[in-house]
Amino acid sequence: FPVTIATKKEKLTSDQNSYLERQARGFAKDKVHEALFILKDAKRAVEEYLKNPTPTASASLAYVFAKINDPGSVVRESELKLFGKAGSLYDKFKQQVSDLATGKITERKARELGGFISGKIQSAEADLKTKLQPVIEGGKRRGIDAEDAVTAVAGPEYYRQLYRDWETDRKST
Repeated sequence: FPVTIATKKEKLTSDQNSYLERQARGFAKDKVHEALFILKDAKRAVEEYLKNPTPTASASLAYVFAKINDPGSVVRESELKLFGKAGSLYDKFKQQVSDLATGKITERKARELGGFISGKIQSAEADLKTKLQPVIEGGKRRGIDAEDAVTAVAGPEYYRQLYRDWETDRKST
């Protein structure tokens, strides 16, 4: 499929464009970035719940937690109640998920869930950077700077989130 390559440089060679298009197709097939979107939504749901702890917001937390554990699943309301009873790698959150599904979660538990999600986000970002590193290296060999390579393959938001924010933090310390 055709890929629109948006770079800050005016023109790329056909070799550079071909390379970025191949990398973009491969990136689109990878599910790491989709997991990061789910995690970011989950973090927003926790923040919303902490601002306004309603049963609806609580049920939203249960939904996003279920999606974190199985990103490809379709989560139905009846499954939310069963989800908390199912065996999983996240045993310490089983009761919490059951509470979420019924609208009974404490602020402390919501904050714990937020911390858990933040850790998962950091892990997903590290995985994504690992997957993008060969793209950056291949781009450099072809005369494409890192920002153009990441922006063309993953998009400007990923570059800002994964690299520019990190560079800003690093320079300020």
